[in-house]
Amino acid sequence: MGDAALIAEAKGFHLVIDAMQDYREFMLLGDKVEDTGVIYVGGGVPKDFIQLLSVTADLQFKERKLPHRKNGVPRVGETYYPHKYAIQITTDSPQWGGLSGCTFEEAMSWGKEDPNAKHVQLYCDATIALPLVVHAISERVTMKRIAPDFSWLFGDRRTEAVT
Repeated sequence: MGDAALIAEAKGFHLVIDAMQDYREFMLLGDKVEDTGVIYVGGGVPKDFIQLLSVTADLQFKERKLPHRKNGVPRVGETYYPHKYAIQITTDSPQWGGLSGCTFEEAMSWGKEDPNAKHVQLYCDATIALPLVVHAISERVTMKRIAPDFSWLFGDRRTEAVT
């Protein structure tokens, strides 16, 4: 991102990266969907980021519930919206501290994954496993859904950033 900012500045663009606004907007996705499923490729920050959608999206609301979601799991003073499906592709193993320190069982204990979720752990190189998984899923999906409209994420800021 640093290089991109320098190149943009050299071309006369003033680039602003607001990590908190990015986080707020991402967490708003939790209120726009009915259920969630995840495919983790490796671990690290991206894995943690998508897991947080399950347990922190409610923090934006006074009642600590997502107004448009009905499938929350109540806990004392909090409501979680765990992922219903999960696939993890990794070459890490948990006994060495891999998987970003989070196995499916641990994710379930934090409310990030539904204890009744369909999940599968693939110990394989992602360049091999991900194309096979995507192909298998595409063969089994019989109903074509209309994708959610995420244009609200961009709003007027898209044009403001260019001008």
